[in-house]
Amino acid sequence: MVFGLVFTLTACAFGVLMVRSNRAVALPEPGQSGYELMDLLDRHGLTILVGELIGLGFCSVGAIRLDHVRGRRELVNQQPAKSSPAPHPSPLAPDPKADS
Repeated sequence: MVFGLVFTLTACAFGVLMVRSNRAVALPEPGQSGYELMDLLDRHGLTILVGELIGLGFCSVGAIRLDHVRGRRELVNQQPAKSSPAPHPSPLAPDPKADS
Protein backbone atom coordinates (compact mmCIF):
# COMPACT_ATOMS: atom_id res chain seq x y z
CA MET A 1 0.00 0.00 0.00
CA VAL A 2 2.88 2.35 0.80
CA PHE A 3 4.48 1.73 -2.61
CA GLY A 4 1.17 2.51 -4.30
CA LEU A 5 0.78 5.81 -2.45
CA VAL A 6 4.38 6.88 -3.09
CA PHE A 7 4.14 5.88 -6.74
CA THR A 8 0.91 7.84 -7.16
CA LEU A 9 2.38 10.98 -5.60
CA THR A 10 5.56 10.73 -7.66
CA ALA A 11 3.65 10.09 -10.88
CA CYS A 12 1.43 13.13 -10.26
CA ALA A 13 4.41 15.36 -9.50
CA PHE A 14 6.25 14.03 -12.56
CA GLY A 15 3.14 14.72 -14.65
CA VAL A 16 3.05 18.31 -13.39
CA LEU A 17 6.72 18.67 -14.35
CA MET A 18 6.05 17.36 -17.86
CA VAL A 19 2.99 19.58 -18.38
CA ARG A 20 4.91 22.65 -17.20
CA SER A 21 7.82 21.77 -19.50
CA ASN A 22 5.58 21.21 -22.53
CA ARG A 23 3.62 24.42 -22.00
CA ALA A 24 6.79 26.45 -21.49
CA VAL A 25 5.69 27.45 -18.00
CA ALA A 26 8.73 28.41 -15.98
CA LEU A 27 9.79 25.90 -13.36
CA PRO A 28 10.38 27.25 -9.85
CA GLU A 29 13.68 29.03 -9.35
CA PRO A 30 16.09 28.13 -6.53
CA GLY A 31 14.61 29.30 -3.26
CA GLN A 32 11.02 29.15 -4.48
CA SER A 33 8.47 26.67 -3.20
CA GLY A 34 8.66 23.36 -5.02
CA TYR A 35 12.10 23.89 -6.54
CA GLU A 36 13.76 20.93 -4.83
CA LEU A 37 11.05 18.47 -5.88
CA MET A 38 10.91 19.67 -9.48
CA ASP A 39 14.70 19.69 -9.74
CA LEU A 40 14.90 16.15 -8.33
CA LEU A 41 12.21 14.91 -10.72
CA ASP A 42 13.81 16.70 -13.66
CA ARG A 43 17.12 14.93 -12.99
CA HIS A 44 16.01 11.52 -11.73
CA GLY A 45 12.23 11.33 -12.21
CA LEU A 46 12.12 8.47 -14.69
CA THR A 47 14.57 6.39 -12.64
CA ILE A 48 12.54 6.99 -9.49
CA LEU A 49 9.28 6.02 -11.22
CA VAL A 50 10.76 2.82 -12.67
CA GLY A 51 12.18 1.85 -9.26
CA GLU A 52 8.83 2.48 -7.62
CA LEU A 53 7.04 0.51 -10.33
CA ILE A 54 9.37 -2.46 -9.78
CA GLY A 55 8.78 -2.26 -6.02
CA LEU A 56 5.04 -2.02 -6.61
CA GLY A 57 5.20 -5.10 -8.83
CA PHE A 58 7.10 -7.13 -6.22
CA CYS A 59 4.70 -6.08 -3.48
CA SER A 60 1.69 -6.94 -5.66
CA VAL A 61 3.03 -10.40 -6.51
CA GLY A 62 3.87 -10.96 -2.84
CA ALA A 63 0.37 -9.95 -1.75
CA ILE A 64 -1.22 -12.26 -4.33
CA ARG A 65 1.02 -15.14 -3.23
CA LEU A 66 0.27 -14.53 0.46
CA ASP A 67 -3.47 -14.46 -0.27
CA HIS A 68 -3.18 -17.72 -2.21
CA VAL A 69 -1.27 -19.47 0.61
CA ARG A 70 -3.71 -18.25 3.26
CA GLY A 71 -6.69 -19.32 1.15
CA ARG A 72 -5.30 -22.84 0.71
CA ARG A 73 -4.54 -23.07 4.43
CA GLU A 74 -8.10 -22.02 5.23
CA LEU A 75 -9.53 -24.67 2.89
CA VAL A 76 -7.41 -27.36 4.50
CA ASN A 77 -8.50 -26.29 7.99
CA GLN A 78 -12.19 -26.33 6.99
CA GLN A 79 -12.18 -29.90 5.66
CA PRO A 80 -13.15 -32.60 8.16
CA ALA A 81 -10.49 -35.11 9.05
CA LYS A 82 -10.71 -38.12 6.74
CA SER A 83 -9.25 -41.56 6.97
CA SER A 84 -6.43 -42.27 4.59
CA PRO A 85 -7.67 -42.29 1.00
CA ALA A 86 -7.97 -45.53 -0.93
CA PRO A 87 -4.83 -46.28 -2.90
CA HIS A 88 -5.02 -45.54 -6.59
CA PRO A 89 -4.21 -48.46 -8.86
CA SER A 90 -0.89 -48.14 -10.60
CA PRO A 91 -1.16 -47.81 -14.37
CA LEU A 92 1.65 -50.41 -14.66
CA ALA A 93 -0.04 -53.00 -12.39
CA PRO A 94 -1.96 -55.80 -14.14
CA ASP A 95 -5.71 -55.50 -14.05
CA PRO A 96 -7.11 -58.29 -11.78
CA LYS A 97 -10.40 -58.33 -13.74
CA ALA A 98 -8.59 -59.13 -16.97
CA ASP A 99 -7.62 -62.64 -15.76
CA SER A 100 -11.24 -63.86 -15.70
